[in-house]
Amino acid sequence: MNRHLAPIATLFATLLLWGCSSEAPPAAQSGPVTLSRADSCHVCGMIVLDQQGPKGQARLVGGGKPVAFCSTTDLMAFLFQPDTPATVKEVWVHNMHEANWQSPPDNGYINAYEAWYVIEHDLHGAMGHTLAPFAEKQQAEAFIAKHGGKVLHYNELTLDIVAGMASYAFPDFDKVRDFDPEVELGGGAAKHH
Repeated sequence: MNRHLAPIATLFATLLLWGCSSEAPPAAQSGPVTLSRADSCHVCGMIVLDQQGPKGQARLVGGGKPVAFCSTTDLMAFLFQPDTPATVKEVWVHNMHEANWQSPPDNGYINAYEAWYVIEHDLHGAMGHTLAPFAEKQQAEAFIAKHGGKVLHYNELTLDIVAGMASYAFPDFDKVRDFDPEVELGGGAAKHH
């Protein structure tokens, strides 16, 4: 064989064998996962499966397994952090249509950004009042007929709404949210010395 053709023949054989390989490249992970008792809430640290009400999961950019949330309130508190949107690849919440409030099913997740949420209803989640998510607005309205509340699409949720729910679970939440270290810790006074 011509010495100039030998490297080309070797490359061709390698490509041919690689193309015939039965191993497929690893698929990109997508979608929520089945949670276990080893999964703790990304915000509060509580065991997710020990809590009642709808829960959430978020797959972060560059991350493997999604992070879990024991309530939709904790999930939304995470999503509304200023730096969070750039770190989130996918987000899911339980569809509470025909779901057991005490333990929603692992196969009942929907895209959190496309969901309809009922606020101000009479049921409680892990930390008190939580958002009840639904795939369709009509499902949310049927829930309201039984449990009260008001329906909003994800795009209508605000930090103030989420903070109001967090205030229910944490009465001093507004103090934490409005905390100014310059004022509270005397940082401003220290600058004048």
